[in-house]
Formats: sequence, C-alpha cells, structure tokens
Amino acid sequence: MILGVRGHDFGRNTAEGIAKQFSEMGFSAIQLAPAKCLEGVESIDAIREEDVVALHEAMKKEGMDVAVFGCYVDLSAADEDTRQKAVGRFVQAMRWNKGILHGRMVGSETSYGRPGKIEKRVLFPNLLRSIDKIVEEAERMGTDFALEPVAWHVCEDVETMRELIDRFRSPHFKVIFDLCNVLPRPDLLDQKAYFRYCFELLGKEIAAIHLKDIVLDEKMQQVQVPIGKGVCDYSALAEFLADKPDMPVLREGIRKESAEADLEAMKEIRRRAEQS
Repeated sequence: MILGVRGHDFGRNTAEGIAKQFSEMGFSAIQLAPAKCLEGVESIDAIREEDVVALHEAMKKEGMDVAVFGCYVDLSAADEDTRQKAVGRFVQAMRWNKGILHGRMVGSETSYGRPGKIEKRVLFPNLLRSIDKIVEEAERMGTDFALEPVAWHVCEDVETMRELIDRFRSPHFKVIFDLCNVLPRPDLLDQKAYFRYCFELLGKEIAAIHLKDIVLDEKMQQVQVPIGKGVCDYSALAEFLADKPDMPVLREGIRKESAEADLEAMKEIRRRAEQS
C-alpha cells in the first residue's frame, strides 16, 4: 500500500510546489490532474506539453509515484461532438502519459452531473463508443487507462464496471475504486460483506484506490470527514491490500488542518493490511 494524495486538493500551485508540499508531508504517490492543480492551467484544453514535462520533472525530483494522470471528461455525453472531443482529450492525455509523464494510468469517471436512471440507459451506448476508441488507442500505444464507477454516473456500480471490462477484454483497461462512490447509503448494508464482494468482482483490475470517509447529513447526502471519523468500514479494504504492497491508495479531499491525522489513519490501514 503506497500512501498518496490528489495533487489539487490544496488548490493550484506550480509543479515544483505540488511535488514538494506533498512529499514533505510524507506522501509518496500522487494523482495529477493538470487542469485542476497547475497554476495558469484553467481547463483541459489549456494544458500544454511543457506543463506535462514540468510535472514529470518535479515529481521525479521528489520521488513521487504518479499513480494517476487525471483527465476527467464526459465519456457518455449526449451531444456527439462533445463526446468525441472528450475522447480526443483523453487519448491526448494517454499520449502525454506514455511519452512524458510516465504515470501508471490515465483515469476518468464516466459522466458529468447526475443523470437519472432512464438517462443512464440512454447514455450507456455513448459510453461504449468512447471506451471502444480508448481501448483501440491504449492497445496501439501500450498504455493503461482506468475508469471509476460512481453511483450517480452511467457506470454506476461494480456490476456495470465488470460488464464493461468483460465486454472489451483489454489488459490495459483498469479500475480506480472509491469505496464511498459505490456506497450511497452505508447505513443500509453490511459494508464488510459488500466490499468483499466488490473486491472479488473487480480485484484483478483495480489499479488504484481513492480513499475518503463520510457521514450522512439530514438529507442522506454524503459529507466528507477525516479518515476514521466517519461511517466507512475499511476492514475489507485492509484484507484486499494484504498482498498488494505496490497498490496506490490516494486520499481524496484532504484538508490541511486534518492532513497529518489522515496520514496516520492511512498508515493504520496499511498496518492492518500487513497483519492480514
């Protein structure tokens, strides 16, 4: 288990500043989304090759493992031009990652917003067309990409994720797994049993973990809290990580005031994994 963080959770900075601040805190892996973390880069379309070069050099200098090159685009967009542009941006990110950044994978969720149940079904073929092109390019380049199941997106659960993996059967198709994103109501099920099921279903394809903790507010909406201060049961995660010392586990939504405590909580999960 390699302890990591998202590079944009403290706001924008220079490439050197991003690498240095998280390395000094004790993290050794990072997810980089240039459009969210770099000063002067306000959108995906504004990313330049020299920005990717700067990130690579800064992370290499600090010994940071680039676990994910984040390129979050709407791969199931209803508008065909929007969808094709999203795929083009993602493929360009794979080129930069392969040739310059040398991160483990390029990652994205599958939708923007929160489409309803019927809309998800309507948009699902769009997602298939996007993945088909991405798989073609990933296999041509010999580089990995990953998608993240999220309950309120078109790829809404682990079963849909499994369906996609089985449909495309590419060794370059990986999964970013966020426990909370497939757990809209943690109060309604046995979390340990559920996550054991998730890891059994997707375990071989999971290439990175997003880690956060939550409580439910009065409207039953998720509210993030420091790791270990919410309702999440990490026991199945510790079991899953027991034989995966190289798996990046990335704290999502870290805050400066609780960063030290979060890091200690992550180390405790690692200790439990090592003892499993």
